[in-house]
Amino acid sequence: MSATQPNHTSSNVQERLISAAFDLFMHHDYNKVTTRQLAETANTSLSSINYYFGDKQTLYNEMVRQQFSNIESALKSSFTENGGINFELLMMSYHEAHQKNPHFPAFFTRILAFKDGPGYLLLANILDHKRELLGKMIASSQRHQGMRDDVDLDVLRIIMMSLSVFPYLIRDVIHTGEQTDADDALMANIAHCAGELLGSCLYKN
Repeated sequence: MSATQPNHTSSNVQERLISAAFDLFMHHDYNKVTTRQLAETANTSLSSINYYFGDKQTLYNEMVRQQFSNIESALKSSFTENGGINFELLMMSYHEAHQKNPHFPAFFTRILAFKDGPGYLLLANILDHKRELLGKMIASSQRHQGMRDDVDLDVLRIIMMSLSVFPYLIRDVIHTGEQTDADDALMANIAHCAGELLGSCLYKN
């Protein structure tokens, strides 16, 4: 017997479930979050989870993929065949993504903290895919736009992750201190400076 579609707008219910998953898994261990909690937070029924995702793990996986989709979109939008990788645009795009979703850096590190957790292997696969994409961009930029030939893909991608995630992880503790106002303007300046540093370091003069 085929499943009966819940009487809701498909995209709206799915979006609410994914949003609920992010909120709950951000603050609670995966095993302590129930499908009932997910459904109640999303203001929908248990059958909606079964219909749209099949189970909790699949919903979790889709939520994680969506969280990283904006990061991949920022990487893609920073590259053109004619211009190569524009690192200033890339870092500012990452900054805008963090502004829209300020909990993302903490969520990222939460996945990293649990090696046996449900998102660890998925994150590794996402980062592998992003590595392949970045590798193609580097190769094109080296051929056509004067990027240095000795750029190491893995060194660059780890530096990029450090520059685009760590400042937002320490933002609150810096802001709590008495010496620095870690406001939006400062974070934008950090992103801009990071982009300039990468560009000046990686492209031939």
